Amino acid sequence: MNGILIEPKDMNELKFIHDLLERIGVKHSKLDVEELEDIALGMMMLESDSKEDNELVGEDEVLKLLRS
Repeated sequence: MNGILIEPKDMNELKFIHDLLERIGVKHSKLDVEELEDIALGMMMLESDSKEDNELVGEDEVLKLLRS
């Protein structure tokens, strides 16, 4: 199954999108920053596993990429 990630510009837009998804019956979840970072880290780990030249990267570099 595929999904979509939407980053609203403010709380009003978040509420609008949430209410719209509720109205049309689309399953959805609100994620906080830590949960988004966990997902991004998992994706980076999967990508790293698929590369032949696995190079170690420091925690600071990972966090910098996740927050950009």
